[in-house]
Amino acid sequence: MLPERHAVLLICYNNLELTKEALNSVLAQDIGLLDVFIVNNGSTDGTSEWLLTNFHQYHQIIVTEF
Repeated sequence: MLPERHAVLLICYNNLELTKEALNSVLAQDIGLLDVFIVNNGSTDGTSEWLLTNFHQYHQIIVTEF
């Protein structure tokens, strides 16, 4: 039997502090295997730069820009 796998979709737009809080909360969960998909909907407040700088090395966190 395969282990349980969970996924979270986080959509953000120009709210870096709330994005940080939400992502830190998700990553603090102890639920086993986790994939995080982040859709940055054209933020101009530094969200994109922060995500790419801090999470580019994690293969289970996917950041998409729109």
